Amino acid sequence: MADVTEENFYSCIDQQLVRVEAFTLEKVTELRSNISSLENEVKNISSGGSSSDELREKADEVAKSFLVLEKYVNINFMGFHKILKKHDKNSPSHACKQFYINRMHNQAWVRGDYSDIVVRLSAIYSALRNDHAAEENKGESQSFLRSTTKYWVRTEDVSRVKYAILKHLPVFLQKTSTGESDSQLTNSVYFDNDQLELYHGRLDKTPGAIAFRLRW
Repeated sequence: MADVTEENFYSCIDQQLVRVEAFTLEKVTELRSNISSLENEVKNISSGGSSSDELREKADEVAKSFLVLEKYVNINFMGFHKILKKHDKNSPSHACKQFYINRMHNQAWVRGDYSDIVVRLSAIYSALRNDHAAEENKGESQSFLRSTTKYWVRTEDVSRVKYAILKHLPVFLQKTSTGESDSQLTNSVYFDNDQLELYHGRLDKTPGAIAFRLRW
């Protein structure tokens, strides 16, 4: 068997990247088409078409297909990452990991924004639940005591958690520069001293404890 050259390796990586991107875009297009069909069925539910239970099952299938596709994307990204890392370790004079990682981040299958799928699925479930938007009461005081509970969710499980929630509650739409989305990227920087006094004060719930944060 002939030795594998660097050119063979690069060619193989290029071919696999093209395959993954083509497959992902094909499945995303298919998902959006299925959602459009489902939206039309939901609008015509009173016309004697599919029942609410049947449409809910179809929505579940579309959502599960989306989660499977997202897992496929994550697995392939990590797979390329590990292959390139091992290549650079064994062939440091021909390091190429950073080049390909940057390239992947600019490809549609990695940087694609699929929040519209989540928002549209949420709207479908909301319609099937027959949700009604609550009217804002502007005449009363808006002051209230807020209680917040935060959870740590692994990046690869974010969509799964969103799906579990939107089956029961509509998503909260965030206004972004490109329209409305189910999420918004936020950067936060917390300032503290060497003893982490502010951090420990909030952690121990010390009276008057504060946090000094910049967010954008």
